[in-house]
Amino acid sequence: MSNAGSEQRPVGVSPSSYGIPGAFGPPPGMPPGWHHEPPDARDGIAWESASGGMLSRWWRTLGATMRGRSFYASVAASDDAMSAVTFHTVTWALMGFAVGAMYFLLLGLIGAAIAVPFGAWSGPGFLAGSVWLFGAACWLGLTLGGATIGFVLPWLVGGIHHLVLAMLGGVPPDRSYAHTVRAHAYASAGSSVFSVVPYIGSLVTLILVVKLHIDAYDEVHRCGAGKVLLALGAPVVCSCCGCAGFSTILSLVSAVSL
Repeated sequence: MSNAGSEQRPVGVSPSSYGIPGAFGPPPGMPPGWHHEPPDARDGIAWESASGGMLSRWWRTLGATMRGRSFYASVAASDDAMSAVTFHTVTWALMGFAVGAMYFLLLGLIGAAIAVPFGAWSGPGFLAGSVWLFGAACWLGLTLGGATIGFVLPWLVGGIHHLVLAMLGGVPPDRSYAHTVRAHAYASAGSSVFSVVPYIGSLVTLILVVKLHIDAYDEVHRCGAGKVLLALGAPVVCSCCGCAGFSTILSLVSAVSL
């Protein structure tokens, strides 16, 4: 015997019709009152959800950036570049905060080593205080500088990547500059956070930069790993060409002045 919970869905009727008044009851196994809700791209990105505090959402998203294509499939479902850039900005600000804290502690130890033997108000004590103030200034400067760089880089580097991918035919018609910036911001934040680790941080960052950008861009643009690698190399080439051009101009100016 059939009931509302086990009605046969006619051919051509979308599953989203389940649970809508006047349509069909919930599918078998679902409780009364259940209704279909289309998936939201933000469900897969904790940073863009409303649940939890900012640091909690940041931490969960940071971990998700390294889990492969499932995360970047959610990234690809939206062109909201600003949310991703904000995440990148917060990540770089926290990186600057961490590095600044290490400088402050180091300079604080140096200041204490200077002040303790001579007293707080002697000449060496004043020097120790100056060292502490310099450490605090470094801490603040690295935090604010990290936030500033973290906001600017995704627009700039993501733009270069988008231009190169577009020139190589790696950007579909339905994808925009904002999609590329969004993908780059999440991939870059996930990889660059390891750069603060001494000794091995640079190597780990380099490996993750390549892996996460391949995952991100190939999921967003379906462009293939080869085009992604060429796009990643473009900013390096531009920087080298810029330095070479600047050096050439300086050499020419020096030669003319002589």
